[in-house]
Amino acid sequence: MLNHLPKEDRPQVESVLRAAWKLGPKEGMARVKQLAAWLDRQYPSAAASLMEGLEECFTMNRLGLPPSLHRCMATTNLIESPHSGLCIRTRRVTH
Repeated sequence: MLNHLPKEDRPQVESVLRAAWKLGPKEGMARVKQLAAWLDRQYPSAAASLMEGLEECFTMNRLGLPPSLHRCMATTNLIESPHSGLCIRTRRVTH
């Protein structure tokens, strides 16, 4: 989504998204919808991209997962992230 924006607008949009993801699912989705409405005026492709994955972005918020698990699952590779965290915490040899 950020690739649809000029570089000077990206930090502001990123900070709004980060703040929205820290809210509850309803409040966060409302905040993202406001952002999409604002973006739609000048950058409709960015707004469409943001709205496309809106429900999925708040799945962990709706499930009520603890923040430590949010950090662990912050990657798209749901197998490697927990495995990597486990290896770091147990200090096992990985090679």
